[in-house]
Amino acid sequence: MTTPHETDAVARYAAAVRAAVADLGPEERVQLLGDLEAHLEEVAAEGGGSLTERLGPPEAYAAELRAAYGAAPPRSSRRPVDARPWWRRRRTLAIGAVLLVAVAGAVAWDVRSASEHPGGDAWSVSRLQSEAAAGHVSRMEFRGNGSGIATDQSGTRHPVTVPDSTSDLAGTLVSDNVDVSYVPQSNGPVLPLHVFWVLALLLYLGVPTVVVLLVIGVLWRLYRRLGRPAAS
Repeated sequence: MTTPHETDAVARYAAAVRAAVADLGPEERVQLLGDLEAHLEEVAAEGGGSLTERLGPPEAYAAELRAAYGAAPPRSSRRPVDARPWWRRRRTLAIGAVLLVAVAGAVAWDVRSASEHPGGDAWSVSRLQSEAAAGHVSRMEFRGNGSGIATDQSGTRHPVTVPDSTSDLAGTLVSDNVDVSYVPQSNGPVLPLHVFWVLALLLYLGVPTVVVLLVIGVLWRLYRRLGRPAAS
């Protein structure tokens, strides 16, 4: 049986617990607090210290009740609305987008440079033949319309203006162990192999990565808005 002092302590503690869950609906409060006073009286009758010493502060005890019944956390403990600029809240997404734009720009510049500047100085047909005879040419591409690209042993590409009929020139180059090929004339620049692989990586990795980052950003925003789920 509780003493008047213990009864008063139970009433004060119960009032503080009820105040801590006042933001819940009536039905939830009934579930959480239906036998609150009876339980507190039992704890007080057992002795061994005050209710605060035995059960902790009323607010902490109310939080335990919320968690046990799966109720939402108190409003004051929910995450506040993030007022930072969007670019700071989406830092990972922003970094990914910047990197994607930077890589795309580098690829575009590489394609433009490769199409407009083969890399080496221009050769005449006689220069091509002399370099090939000396074993300095590894590959010759005839591209039609009187143009061609000669690649020396170091990998440098040289533009060459060739005659309309290239059969004799091609035969001479083949006899000098030059790899001769005919590239069909195209309306756009021919992509180097490394540029092709970069574009492929952008298509198959870059785009899905951006989509995943967008989905993560949306889910994170919903999580921050709704708050952490209550423990069951």
